[in-house]
Amino acid sequence: MTTSEQQKFVIGDRAFYLVPITLGQLEHLLAVVTGLHIPDDPMGIVKALGGHLPKALACVLVPDGETPGAVVRKLDEPGGLDELAAFMRGEVSFEQAVEVASCFLDRNPIASVSAKLGSLAKKIGAAKVALPKLDGNPSMRSSQEETSASEPVSAKA
Repeated sequence: MTTSEQQKFVIGDRAFYLVPITLGQLEHLLAVVTGLHIPDDPMGIVKALGGHLPKALACVLVPDGETPGAVVRKLDEPGGLDELAAFMRGEVSFEQAVEVASCFLDRNPIASVSAKLGSLAKKIGAAKVALPKLDGNPSMRSSQEETSASEPVSAKA
């Protein structure tokens, strides 16, 4: 991972990095923020996030010397999110929290991802229409039967 892909934050006596979010981190972050109404004004944002902000930070920041995967495994453990959030709650200044949130949104542009997901949804919809139903197409069934699941896939000469 290059330095341009990560940003360092010193929180308490520990260094943390904001890196491109992984699927596991996103899963935990969505569990924290789903259902929150985030208004456009700064004080409304503060009120809406409230106690959720330390948990969100725990989902997106990676301690120095660890990988995002290690963070996800910690978050997956019972009480793991609460433990990391308690550290964030006690050590992160409000200014740092805003800086991390701003950097997170710069590195993970929601609008861009949303547009890509919309495009992907259209492609999936088109593929579903174009693909024949396997259960009703005898020719598809026979070609599937010819290829055993235990046989390796290879190019035929």
